Amino acid sequence: MEKTLLQLMHRLSLEYMDCPWGKDLEFQLFQQLSGLRFKHLISVTKQEEQELRKLGRAVNGWYYWSTTNSVPQFLSWGAWERIFNDWHLKTVLFTKPLPPENI
Repeated sequence: MEKTLLQLMHRLSLEYMDCPWGKDLEFQLFQQLSGLRFKHLISVTKQEEQELRKLGRAVNGWYYWSTTNSVPQFLSWGAWERIFNDWHLKTVLFTKPLPPENI
């Protein structure tokens, strides 16, 4: 199932970012699982959100772009959570969400 999650993330990057692995893809997709949408981040459909959530739970982790190896690397929830929280604090915390009618 890890491969299925990776393939879905790749497909969503192509669809929303027009490249195989867009800038901050893993963070932007994971942010979608909160149900919040932000102006400067991609916004997946509810169905895509549910599929991401289901696969992430099934494999108990998430993919992260390894700048060391230049490939997506699978991380357990604990390792991923630390990286995501740091990104969220720096990138999203001070960004205004879209009003609910625009979601």
